[in-house]
Amino acid sequence: MDYNWMKTPQLVGENLEIFYPKVKCNWDFSIIVNMFEKYQKEFFETFCVQSSFAKPLKYYLLPHSEWKDFKIKFKEKSKMCSNWFDKNFDYNWIVTDLLERLISCSDIKNAPIVEGVVNYYYNKLAYQDEFEKAFEHIYIKQVANLTFFNAESENVNTKKMVVVKYLLDNPTGVDWKTISGKDIEPLFLKAKVFYDKKYDVKTIPDKVADIKNAADVLRFLDKNMAIGYLSKDGNVFINRYEGIHTNYKLQTPKQALTTHVGTCAEYAGLLKYILHKQGIESKIFYFANYDELRRENNYEDLSSHFVVFFNHKGKWINLEAANQTCLGIKKFKNLSDGLTFKAKQMYYRKNLDVFEVENLPFGCDYVELHDACSKEKKINFTGNDARDLRIEYPNERFKSVSV
Repeated sequence: MDYNWMKTPQLVGENLEIFYPKVKCNWDFSIIVNMFEKYQKEFFETFCVQSSFAKPLKYYLLPHSEWKDFKIKFKEKSKMCSNWFDKNFDYNWIVTDLLERLISCSDIKNAPIVEGVVNYYYNKLAYQDEFEKAFEHIYIKQVANLTFFNAESENVNTKKMVVVKYLLDNPTGVDWKTISGKDIEPLFLKAKVFYDKKYDVKTIPDKVADIKNAADVLRFLDKNMAIGYLSKDGNVFINRYEGIHTNYKLQTPKQALTTHVGTCAEYAGLLKYILHKQGIESKIFYFANYDELRRENNYEDLSSHFVVFFNHKGKWINLEAANQTCLGIKKFKNLSDGLTFKAKQMYYRKNLDVFEVENLPFGCDYVELHDACSKEKKINFTGNDARDLRIEYPNERFKSVSV
């Protein structure tokens, strides 16, 4: 088998190509506060606006000592808000709220471009030093991906963010206060021509058979797949999970390539299918995080994720296309390090279970999926929470792939 496809562009540095290298840090808010204040200053200087924003940003972000009580209060009010708090630094609703407050105190508060500015700076906060690479991923995922972008309600803010990025990348002395709604579409079309060429969108494979390297795998999935699911009655839901606990049906890789939607389970199945086509050994792991599991409520409290690793020259490489906290390609010296990294992104409730999944139970529903995977090989770990978590993987079960 020819493994040359693995030797090209994606092998960049020690950790390969990482779109979103965030670590779990819900015990330290200083990072995001400092970055936010930096971008506040940049925002006013870049967009030449006046501000009456008086309160320091630290006023809006609670110290860890006050976090627990605030979470309890919010759990009573909104499970959605509580989930954003729990998911370690991924609470985009509070960041978006801060950005909107900031802009509402500026001269462009009534301009249609506001949503684009908010989205732009939220992503700069989230991706930080990796923002340029991350924007390429976002662009392919949400613009080049026709499945996603045909859903008009989903692409409005993305269009505006792309316009903001384009105008900043190509300064033209724009008066941000006068941009009207009718200006967005022509500006977006100019931006699309610019970024299609910059990111060489035409080179993204349309078929599995056209995949040449590991970077192609992620670009292929970004262009051809959207987050969502197929229901038991055959309806396709794009970028939403409403009803998934009772109406989900796990698709085969070929079905997913037809509907062009999937959860992390479908993404894992597709990754394994693609790697198998290339003759590459790969493994699927299932992470289940929960406070308690109740089958009678269809495991509504369960947060789960499927991940894929493949072996290359004795190193284990993770391809992540579905989890927003660690998208991209990352290499680990052993599988224990890789599983620990992924688990740290996941572990924010009382209980964590990790299983190695031999075969996904295609055709099952949400409950059956968990029940089937939880009967597979369980992986042990140490540590009481994500801070000192360490997966103990029995390496002797795996052969290295000789390349």
